[in-house]
Amino acid sequence: MIVVGVKGGLGNQMFQYAVGRRLALKLGTDLRLDPSFFLHAQGSATPRPYLLGRLNVKGEVIGDRELMAFLDADLSRYKRALNRTMLKLTGHRMFKSPRVFVERGQTFDQAVLDLPDNRYLVGYYQCERYFVGIREILLDDMRVREEMDAANRELAGEIADANSVCIHFRRGDYYSNPTARRVHAVNLDDYYRAAITEMRERVGRCRFFLFSDEPDWVRANFNLGDDCVVVDINSPNEPEQDLRLMSLCKHFIIANSSFSWWGAWLSQSPGKVVMAPKRWFADDRATDDRCPASWIRL
Repeated sequence: MIVVGVKGGLGNQMFQYAVGRRLALKLGTDLRLDPSFFLHAQGSATPRPYLLGRLNVKGEVIGDRELMAFLDADLSRYKRALNRTMLKLTGHRMFKSPRVFVERGQTFDQAVLDLPDNRYLVGYYQCERYFVGIREILLDDMRVREEMDAANRELAGEIADANSVCIHFRRGDYYSNPTARRVHAVNLDDYYRAAITEMRERVGRCRFFLFSDEPDWVRANFNLGDDCVVVDINSPNEPEQDLRLMSLCKHFIIANSSFSWWGAWLSQSPGKVVMAPKRWFADDRATDDRCPASWIRL
């Protein structure tokens, strides 16, 4: 079987699932999901829950004892690692198991798809090339299990009736958490302005649906007039609801965020225009294959 260590927010979890699903299908083996990070880690700088269970994913959650047998590791030692302030990759390396594969970089690595059966994947794997061949399968796997409530159905109807453009603003820990800020806090004001102008030129009259983890900040900083709807009907604890609405839009202006990446990728709108920032991180690390080739980097 292939086991995937799941961590991070919903977008990160979806990337981890997608690469595991692709490898398991290639090998004709089972996929198992390890949410130990969420179940045991205490004091995470940016606490996140395990969210894949809210989607139509395939693959059972693996238990501690089964995982330890799979890795031939000591359970008590494993528990001590998981209960540290933050589970880092070293928490998995301490197993010293030949079955653990740790992501070696943030660009596509063909070695991942050439792995044999019985491997545990650690990393983020944020590149479409890992799973582009199973798009139709993932579109079904990543459907939200819960039906829409009345408010979401009404907004979904507005999105369907309009030449809808999703704009996503990622705030939250990108700015409130010093560690995350050093990595992810990129000034995208010029990008958004340029993307909005470019989008209007490409698709004509449109209606903007603005999604963010800080909708009040969006209202104060990006007033686009009557052709603008700030989406604030869902709880921050239900990101899958916003993600579903985002994916129903016809075009996209995304943030440097795996969450909005998936909103655009899951959209099945024919001829969709997707714009993404060239700069994904606060430093200068390479992200050339972060987005599909058809997306416009500004």
